[in-house]
Amino acid sequence: MGSQSQSHQPGRILTFDRWDFIATRVLIAAITLGSLAITVIWPMTSWLRGEPLRWVVAVDAAVSLPAELTTNPDAAAQWNGEALVTLTEAPASTWLATLLPGVITTIAVALVAVQLLGLLRDIQSREPFAAASVRRLRVIALILLVAPMVTVTADALAGAAVRSAAFVDAPFAFFISANGILVAIGAGLMVAAVAEAFARGAELRTDVDGLV
Repeated sequence: MGSQSQSHQPGRILTFDRWDFIATRVLIAAITLGSLAITVIWPMTSWLRGEPLRWVVAVDAAVSLPAELTTNPDAAAQWNGEALVTLTEAPASTWLATLLPGVITTIAVALVAVQLLGLLRDIQSREPFAAASVRRLRVIALILLVAPMVTVTADALAGAAVRSAAFVDAPFAFFISANGILVAIGAGLMVAAVAEAFARGAELRTDVDGLV
């Protein structure tokens, strides 16, 4: 009888107890603070210490292989269109431009963290199918859809600022990399779908409460 009753119980793999909720909150806080430290505080500290500004910039991919990257007679290499630039006396405007992508990323991570913490609170209180939970999920989906595009644009502007400071008579160029954008869009759409499922659950709960 015991085995038969257990067979009807849903799987208890990855179920959450009180300590799991606490650990998840700690993890969310750690990710948020880590993003702030790595993308904003660290480079800002380097700036305040007078350290050189280092930035990988995209250049014309049609440029020939740099002379210092010579190869053996039986080898071949192709310039990939990127260069590591070091500016020992970078202007303040260039430093600010390179800080902008990190600031945007940190703000996006913090906004998602706030919504996740609220969602965890709703779930832990056994009130997940509520309007607040649906709103939080839709806000997360919107951030995942918009933030990567804004960050990539800011990164392209930072690259243009570094190129202007590093190269003589460098023409303005705007290189946007689509790496990761499709993944973020897919994640945003998935979260939006989950939000819709929560909205349907909230509607069913309202209908059931009305019947009772």
